[in-house]
Formats: sequence, C-alpha cells, structure tokens
Amino acid sequence: MSPTSFPVTIVQPDRAPLPEAARRLEQVPRTLAARALHRLEPEPGLLAVPRHTDQEALWCASARILAFLEAGGVVASFVEHYRPWLPGARYRHTDHRLTRYTVHRAAPHPVFDPVDDRELYEFRGVVGWFAQGYLEPCVGAEVLLRDPDGHALAYIDRTSTLGTVFATPGADLLVLDRWRRGGFVGAFARLVAWAREEAWR
Repeated sequence: MSPTSFPVTIVQPDRAPLPEAARRLEQVPRTLAARALHRLEPEPGLLAVPRHTDQEALWCASARILAFLEAGGVVASFVEHYRPWLPGARYRHTDHRLTRYTVHRAAPHPVFDPVDDRELYEFRGVVGWFAQGYLEPCVGAEVLLRDPDGHALAYIDRTSTLGTVFATPGADLLVLDRWRRGGFVGAFARLVAWAREEAWR
C-alpha cells in the first residue's frame, strides 16, 4: 500500500448511492454489496459496515472478513451484531427511557473528541442512536463510550485478530455525519484518517 493510497470499502446495496459523508472524502470509496463480500480483498484498508447491512450475508462472508482483518485491515461496524460474523462482538438489547439516557466518554478518540458531550446522545431534540442496546467487547478491548449502566457503546478491539475492529451498536457514523452544524459532521472522515494510521501502526 502506497503512502497516498488507503482503500476504503463501504458495504452498500446494489445501485444505492454513496452516503454523503463518503462522497466528501478525497479518495472515492469503493462499494460492495453484502452478498458480494466474497470479493473483499484481504489488505490493510477500511471496511465500513452500515447499520442496516444484511447480517445473514455478513455471516456467510465471515471467513472473508476475518481474512481482511488478519491482513491488517480495519473493520468499522455500525450494526447491532445479532449474528456472530465479527470476532469479539456481541450485542445486547436494552430498554432505556430516552429522557434519562446519557452517553459517557471512557477514553479519548479522534472520531468523538470534537463532539460535545450532550451531542453524543442528543442533537436538536433527536435522541436514541445509542439507546437500543450495548456491546459486550472481548477482554482487552478499549472502550470509548459507555451507557448509563457502564456498558460499552463504542470500542476498539486490537486483540481478537491481527487487524482492528471499531464497533458501535447501531450508531452509524455515515448517517450521523449528515447532520449539519453538529459535532458529528466530519466524523466519518476522522474515522478514515484514524483507520489509515491504525493500519500503518
């Protein structure tokens, strides 16, 4: 991989347009349908998996995704992990009253650092992008955000494979990045920049 090249692949349905956050990147990302993940090249790059990706297709492609990670790739998953397609990821559903739901920082990270504390769970009266459940990360994972009960809402796993997993339980940075004049604007570009450094570490 050259210093100027860092392949970014977004799992997208056939004929779906690129998300706006992806179109703003300097280097246009690739897209790959979930059912075509068998064509994913094992390489140090970023694979972004949006929230509503077909998890049965992800499960069928789990060996290929593992090969991508073992090649030093970075997987950014925004799905709720109902199927065990990703090493070290387990999702638990919860029922929280949104009026009492808050998100707490557990560690600094360039994706979330510019986001105001309150904007991590509320922006212009909209809440709930973290409130449906939480993740149970593997031992040794770095937790970035926690829910009111201390459960993981975002984590980094560098121990399950030779690559890196960045995971949230449904908080999709490709969607949150669209919201104008909020701290999440540019979040996906920050994720790509961080993933590039991560792949080269």
